[in-house]
Amino acid sequence: MHGIRHYRARHSVRLRAFATGEAKDSGFVTNLSQTGCQLQGMMNVARGSYIGLQVILGEGEEDLRVPVGAVRWSNGFDCGIEFLVLAKAERTRLREYLLRLKQDVVDTAPTAPPGMRVTAAGFGGARLT
Repeated sequence: MHGIRHYRARHSVRLRAFATGEAKDSGFVTNLSQTGCQLQGMMNVARGSYIGLQVILGEGEEDLRVPVGAVRWSNGFDCGIEFLVLAKAERTRLREYLLRLKQDVVDTAPTAPPGMRVTAAGFGGARLT
């Protein structure tokens, strides 16, 4: 029997990120979750290496600081980072930030046009009423 898979919500974003420590490079976070992110634009970061990150979350938000992340995969200028060390306060801020992103998606989701009822099948199964 296979182990239990845990669902991790990933959010599509485009956030500026800077490598901290010895590697001084920058790129963009394009996928963000509570456990890690996908980076684009950083110079050939080797799989298995470690990196620190500063992620610019946007106006009115304090930058997210990840002291230690592990490069889990790398493909040219794209790589996947698992957050290994993240202070409790940073983890809480990240979770709250992701919840706000999720809420923004819900708040801006399209609604059914007037006179149309949405069924469990979604708009494809919508019927005029």
